[in-house]
Amino acid sequence: ARREPELAPAAALASVLASTIMSARIMFEGAVVYRPLISHLLPPVGAMFAVGIAASLLLYRRSKASAATLTPSEVTFQNPFELGSAIKSGLLFALVLLGAKAAQLYAGTKGIYVAALFAGTTDVDAITLSTANLARGGLPVQVAVTTIVLGATANSIVKGSMAVVVGGVALARPVLGSFAAMIVAGGLGIVLTW
Repeated sequence: ARREPELAPAAALASVLASTIMSARIMFEGAVVYRPLISHLLPPVGAMFAVGIAASLLLYRRSKASAATLTPSEVTFQNPFELGSAIKSGLLFALVLLGAKAAQLYAGTKGIYVAALFAGTTDVDAITLSTANLARGGLPVQVAVTTIVLGATANSIVKGSMAVVVGGVALARPVLGSFAAMIVAGGLGIVLTW
């Protein structure tokens, strides 16, 4: 995107849309693992989702204008059911679950928050699933929700940093603005529900 600024609006849209879908995945996974969690996840993560949809719509309008200048390129796909990916995901989930449980036992609530920040830098699904599992086992629901939102926040910060490094100003500005709005919405949702 840095070398081809006309790609920046479409790349920004893809980045923000991916994080918006991440919010929907978080709510779905939380509900599947521990149904009572969904009513507590809805205010902060639902706010992140709503802001992400609004930002995506704005970016879509901008990307339509630049799409007319683009030429089609070859797209390659990978098999999502590849055994190696499934094994890596399972191992990551087990490691995050173990780390979150250890953090909870040895460092209390602050420990699980720190674990969420570290785990969220690479994967939000693992921290969501493991924290929802801990909530089912007795972790206070509000602590679980805060942990999940912290993981999503860390993930957004990493993605935003990548946009700055890879895409330069043209990509970073809309992505960072959208992510910041989503993080603020999630934070307000946490504050309002505590």
